[in-house]
Amino acid sequence: MMHALIEALRAALDDAVLTDPADLVPYSRDWLGKREGRPSAVARPADAAAVAVVLRLCAEHGVGVVPQGGE
Repeated sequence: MMHALIEALRAALDDAVLTDPADLVPYSRDWLGKREGRPSAVARPADAAAVAVVLRLCAEHGVGVVPQGGE
């Protein structure tokens, strides 16, 4: 399931999908350092249309979304 979603995200966003463990480290904690989790991937959509694509693909694959902004 996750592999199919990641491939779909890559097809839609090109290089705006991070999956390398080293690239995911900065996204594993919230700003305050109180919550921690290990993401399987990070999508970095460039505009509202790309955000809509990410949300649609995640919904189609039954994968939850944890938004994070301002970093």
